[in-house]
Amino acid sequence: LSFASSQGVEQCLFLKISRFNHSCAPNVRLLPSGDPGELVAMAAAAISPGEELCICYPERNSLPMLHFLHLPTEYRRHLLQRWDFTCRCPRCDQVDDPARRFQCLNSGSCPGQFSHVSLGRLERCSACGQAPDGETVKQLLQVEASICREAEEILAPALKAANET
Repeated sequence: LSFASSQGVEQCLFLKISRFNHSCAPNVRLLPSGDPGELVAMAAAAISPGEELCICYPERNSLPMLHFLHLPTEYRRHLLQRWDFTCRCPRCDQVDDPARRFQCLNSGSCPGQFSHVSLGRLERCSACGQAPDGETVKQLLQVEASICREAEEILAPALKAANET
C-alpha cells in the first residue's frame, strides 16, 4: 500500500488493512497517524455490528479519492479496470447512479434534480416534474463528459504510476 505521509510517499504492507474490501461508498478512511509507516482506520460512516469494513482502493495510491468517488459508475469502472478490478459494491450495482444527477434548471429556484436514465435521456425533475428539453439534455451531458475527460486525464497517469510501484 502506498500512502502520503509527513515523510513523503511511503510503501508498507498492512496485514489487517489488506483484508478490507473495496467500495465506492467506503465506510472506513485510512489516515496517516503521524508516525512513519503507520495508518489509522477511521469510520467514515456509521458502521453496524457485523458490517463489512470497506475502503476505497485508489484512495491510498496518491489519487484524489474524492474526485474518483464523484465520477459516474461507468468511469470509475473504467479506471479500476486498469488494475483488472471489477467493482461490485452496492453503489456500483444500483440502477440510479447518484453521480449522474443534474440540478433542475427551472428558473434557478427549483431544488429538484434530473436523474440520468439511459443514453441521452433524463428523468423529469424530482421536485417540479419538468422534463428537460433535448437541447438542455445535450448541454448537460456535454458538460458531464467534459468533466469526466478532465478527471480521467488527472487520474489515469496517477493510476498507472501507482500500479507500477
